Amino acid sequence: VYKADDERGNFMSPTGEPLNPGWRVMVGGANYLSLITDATIRSRFLPIAAWTFFFAIATTFLNFAMGLLLALVLNERRMRGQKIYRLLLIIPYGLPGILTTLIWKGMLNTDFGLINQIIGSPIPWLTDPWLAKLSILLVNLWMGFPYFFLVCSGALTAIPADLKEAAFVDGASGSYAFRTVVLPLLLVAT
Repeated sequence: VYKADDERGNFMSPTGEPLNPGWRVMVGGANYLSLITDATIRSRFLPIAAWTFFFAIATTFLNFAMGLLLALVLNERRMRGQKIYRLLLIIPYGLPGILTTLIWKGMLNTDFGLINQIIGSPIPWLTDPWLAKLSILLVNLWMGFPYFFLVCSGALTAIPADLKEAAFVDGASGSYAFRTVVLPLLLVAT
């Protein structure tokens, strides 16, 4: 004689052992409550959640900052060779992501990676937890800044030069004109 339910989602054998497979049991918010109340789950979940949020914020900020910086540098009229620099900066955007990550994995290899050969020291880029996180941020920066570079370059060309010149005529410094005229218009576009 089998028991129909142990109220945990399993049938029970005559000896009292749970039989698999069970069935779905509605737990509601019990799993979310266990994230807070169970010390074992909380000790693993909170650091992972914190890293996930940090990664999302840091990678977005770093990619945007690098793309904006390079767009500003290449938007300067006095700079020579802008076309070739733009082409070289867009190359990471054109490469498939899986190919790029495999190349970076090889370059960051502890034993025979190109970066460690240049440095001359066996740095564990992918096996040390903190260096692995740094490596992920740097590889993601390499793969993500060209997008923001393109967006910021397009937005910078759409900002009328008259506005910047008017700020300079009024006596604004370059950084003040950027902060009060260019950046607000750029943020609206991006």
